[in-house]
Amino acid sequence: MSTEIKTQVVVLGAGPAGYSAAFRCADLGLETVIVERYSTLGVFV
Repeated sequence: MSTEIKTQVVVLGAGPAGYSAAFRCADLGLETVIVERYSTLGVFV
């Protein structure tokens, strides 16, 4: 399965630093996508 997503920023990992960076980019008006392997954000599973 292949999906194409047009974005300006890709953040790999949604730990504390990743989601902080993603929110900041979004606040600046950048199209932002977070790629996370787990279904929960901000914690190590």
